[in-house]
Amino acid sequence: MVAEDDIDARRVIAGYLKTLSVRVVEVDDGVTALESIEKEIPELLILDLNLPSMSGFELCERIREKETTAKVPVLVVTGRNSLEDHARAREVGVTKYISKPFKKKEFVEAVRTLLKR
Repeated sequence: MVAEDDIDARRVIAGYLKTLSVRVVEVDDGVTALESIEKEIPELLILDLNLPSMSGFELCERIREKETTAKVPVLVVTGRNSLEDHARAREVGVTKYISKPFKKKEFVEAVRTLLKR
């Protein structure tokens, strides 16, 4: 699942994922992402920290609270790159953090690694 409110960024990420032959569910806000996750648990959640209706931090906290979703790997892809953001991401259970702009190779390798877990 890709939770990204910027349609251009979401299309790029989804395009990279499709080269890996994986099914991609796209959402544009945190609440929709959480509702979708409750219906079908994804193998991987890729999210931006700046989401409407619920931040990426809060979304990650919410999925970590439930036993059924606690182990879903979370890859953050964001333009936020402060030490505080990195620390907060670790606190809420983010598995991997990639800063925008990112290289396709870096992203694809991270996704492959997380999907193998």
